[in-house]
Amino acid sequence: MGNEIFRDRLNRKIEKFILEAQDCIKLEHNGMAGNVRKILV
Repeated sequence: MGNEIFRDRLNRKIEKFILEAQDCIKLEHNGMAGNVRKILV
């Protein structure tokens, strides 16, 4: 039973981490796309 509580808490941390990572990727994507264009041109 203790494992279930631990697993549930871990899953929530992972989900939160993934959501935060996705937000960072969206923000970075615009900046990185601009950098890639500068490098290619």
